[in-house]
Amino acid sequence: MDHQGQTQPQIRLTIGRRQPPRPSALPLMAGGAALLLSACQPKLDSDAVADSIHQELEPTSLPVEAVDCPEGIPLADGESFQCWGELPEGAFAIDVQQEDEAGTVNWEISSSQRVLNLSDLEAYFRNEIRSETGSLSDIDCGGIYRVNQPGDSFDCQLSEAIPLEDDLRQLEAIQVQLDSQGNVNWQQVHNLAGEEGAGEADGAIDEGEAGVTDDGDRASLS
Repeated sequence: MDHQGQTQPQIRLTIGRRQPPRPSALPLMAGGAALLLSACQPKLDSDAVADSIHQELEPTSLPVEAVDCPEGIPLADGESFQCWGELPEGAFAIDVQQEDEAGTVNWEISSSQRVLNLSDLEAYFRNEIRSETGSLSDIDCGGIYRVNQPGDSFDCQLSEAIPLEDDLRQLEAIQVQLDSQGNVNWQQVHNLAGEEGAGEADGAIDEGEAGVTDDGDRASLS
């Protein structure tokens, strides 16, 4: 007590100890570190991928005007994304997957309302014919890709004619017809063995079975 009888406040000093950080500061520090790591992560050269795909499509029958791939894709093995190709009729999707961390990619164009993947169509026909006849023949639909033009038709040729059960007819080709929606319908072309111009056996592919899907609307390529 002082001379007036009042109690003076006590002041305690802690020497050599630091106050712990406020709990609210911890998430901010962690978030800042994650942001820094993300900024430093290598990115795929999207322009180089788009240019490579465009060049590889040039020898095909697709009149591709441009290919665009999204920016900011992490450079990582197994990372997948979509690029978009531009045709006079509209855009179509290109599925891309990274094969390593050096930027090596594989890409594929699935059948859609814009593009037909003829390799997939050939594989579908081979399986159908083998299931029906027990025989296997190579089929050539005339390339790798084709513009899916509603109302269009074309033939897929068998490398070897397949005799049918009655031994009087043989399967020589598949005739493909695209309807007004771009869906695939087909029929087998049967000719008399050793002759041309006999009957035909109808067949049909339900929408989507041969990989024909709807691209849907796409506002831009950005």
